[in-house]
Amino acid sequence: MTVGLVRGLNATANENLPRRGFLLGAFGIAGMGYLASAAAEPSPLPPPVPAIPAPSLTPFNYHSPPLQPFVDELPIPETRAAAGELAVTSGVHRYHPDLPPSGEFEIPLIVQDRTFDADGGVQPMVATYIPQGYNQSGQLGDVCCVNGVVWPRLDVRRTLYRFRLLNGSNSRPYIFEFSNAQPFFVIGGDLGLLDAPVTAPWVRVSPGERVDLLVDFRGIRDGETVDLINTALNDLGNTVFMAPELRSVMRFTGAGDGPAMMSLNNLAFLGSDIDLARAGTVEQWDIVNTTPFDHPIHLHLARLRVIGSQPILTSAYFAANYPPRFGIRWAPSADAFALGPEQGSPPWEAGWKDTVECPTDTITRVLVRWPAVAELGFDPDAVIPVPPGAVAVSPGSDAEMTDGMTEPGEIRGYVWHCHNLDHADHDMMQRIRVQP
Repeated sequence: MTVGLVRGLNATANENLPRRGFLLGAFGIAGMGYLASAAAEPSPLPPPVPAIPAPSLTPFNYHSPPLQPFVDELPIPETRAAAGELAVTSGVHRYHPDLPPSGEFEIPLIVQDRTFDADGGVQPMVATYIPQGYNQSGQLGDVCCVNGVVWPRLDVRRTLYRFRLLNGSNSRPYIFEFSNAQPFFVIGGDLGLLDAPVTAPWVRVSPGERVDLLVDFRGIRDGETVDLINTALNDLGNTVFMAPELRSVMRFTGAGDGPAMMSLNNLAFLGSDIDLARAGTVEQWDIVNTTPFDHPIHLHLARLRVIGSQPILTSAYFAANYPPRFGIRWAPSADAFALGPEQGSPPWEAGWKDTVECPTDTITRVLVRWPAVAELGFDPDAVIPVPPGAVAVSPGSDAEMTDGMTEPGEIRGYVWHCHNLDHADHDMMQRIRVQP
C-alpha cells in the first residue's frame, strides 16, 4: 500500500549544539530526599544557526482549547459513559484536515485508563495506604476508556480510516496492536506529518503523546470483529506497586459497504439535504449509474432532452471515491473513468421527454429545462398543505423524516425518482425545490 501524505522537514545533526543534562525524578523515603540536578552551562551556537520552520497546527491534546463538538458525536454505541470522565470536553488542534480520509472516516481517539468505585465514580488513588494528596507514583486503572466511554465499540466500513490518537492517561504507556495483527500506517506524530508514512505492527505511545494513524479495514467482513489491544507490560516500579495490566482498549466491527436499498446521491428521501433548481433555467444533468440495474429516471415538472451516454469503469470510480455513510450527499464526477467516447442518443429519444433510461455502469447526460413562473402561472415553491390523515414514510430515521419539512404538515417542491416503483419506494426518490 502506498500512502501519498508527505511533509518534509530535514534537520542536520550538529555536534556543536549546546547540551544540558537532566535527571528524571527525585526519590524520597521517610522525608529524606535524594535529589539530582542538571549541570550544564549552555554555550552559544556557532553560525550559521539552522532555521527551523514553525510547526503547523498540532494534533489534539487533552489540555488544549475546547474540543470541537463532533467528537461528542462519535458513533460508538451501547456503552456506559464513565461518570465524571471529561476526556471529550478538553481540546483539539487539527493539522491537515483536508487530507483523506476525512469526514466520518477521520476520528480522534482519546485513550485513558481509570479505576471506578462501586457507584461508578472515578477512584483517584492507586496506593490507598499513601495519604491522599501525596505522590501516588502514578495512576494506572483497570478499565480502559476511549473518548470518555468504557471499552467502546465502533462500526467500521470497508475503507481506510484516519485515527488521531492521544494517550490521555495519567501514567500508563501503551503498546497498541490489533488482535488480527494487521498493521498501522503511521503518518504523523505530536507536531505534524512524518516525512513519509511508516508501516508498523505496533506503536508505543506514552502519556501526552499523539500519533496520526491510517488503518485499512477493506479486508474486514460484515460482523467480523477486530480488537485494539495494549501489549505493554508494567515497568519495575509499577510491578512493585502491583498496578493492574490492561489489555483490551476498544473493538471494531465490520459494517459492510452501507445499506442495500437504492438511493439517489446516497440520500434518504425525507432527509434534510434537498436539491434546488431555478424556474426558467436550463441545466445539464450527468446521471451516473453505478448499480447493477438499469434505472428509468423520471423528473416531475421539468422536461428534458437526451444528450448521450458514456460507459465508465465503476470499480475504479469507487476505488477513487469511496462513498460516505448513507444520508451524506455523494455524487462525484465520473468523467475521469470513462471507457470510451460519448455515444449519442437513439433517434426515438430525439424529442422532449420527462423520463430517461440510465444503463448500468454508464453516465447518462441530459439537458433539463425548468419552466418559468410565467409559463406555469403559479409559484412552484409555494407551500403545499398535507391532507389530513396523510403520512409520509421513509426508510430513513425519524430525524431524517422531519428535518426537511418547513412546518409539520407542510411540504414544498417536486420529486425526481427511478420509475421502477419498487426502487422508488426504497429510497430511490429525491425532493427538489424549484425556486422563482
